[in-house]
Amino acid sequence: MELPIFVYPMNNQKVDIRNSTLFPWHFQLIAVVILLAGLALILEKPVMSSVLVFAAGFILSAADGTEIDLSKGRFREYISFYFIIRGGKWKKFPGAEKIYINSAKSTTRAYTTHNNYSSVFENTEYNAYLKLNNGEKIHLINSRKKEKLTTILQKAASFLNCPLQDNTLV
Repeated sequence: MELPIFVYPMNNQKVDIRNSTLFPWHFQLIAVVILLAGLALILEKPVMSSVLVFAAGFILSAADGTEIDLSKGRFREYISFYFIIRGGKWKKFPGAEKIYINSAKSTTRAYTTHNNYSSVFENTEYNAYLKLNNGEKIHLINSRKKEKLTTILQKAASFLNCPLQDNTLV
């Protein structure tokens, strides 16, 4: 699940690239059921309902990403909950050398329950990295759809004034 890139209106000096949710889709589906149960119990058991809604909100809003603040010359890789509570240590931002995209293949083997046959599923995933001027590499975002990833990264590259390099064409 891709989350969008945000450029804050404060002189356009801050960018937030949200990578993905922290919990897999199974947990998010359970969280939706818990949220609906919490909303259904709101009149009968308000304390229990509040706990359920709070827990579901925690799971549904948990995400990770990278935040770059050019006005203060710093960046951080963060984990956020409820869209506003963020954890992550700020580091000095030395400037961006480039943003690049690499591809990776993943295979999954699934066995059937009644016999010994298996199926192999191959997926290509695209990973985007930011290379800083001091040589440090930061994982920005990943996606199975290269077009969406490229669109998001073009915004980030223009904001950081660095080139976007596609290493998947090799």
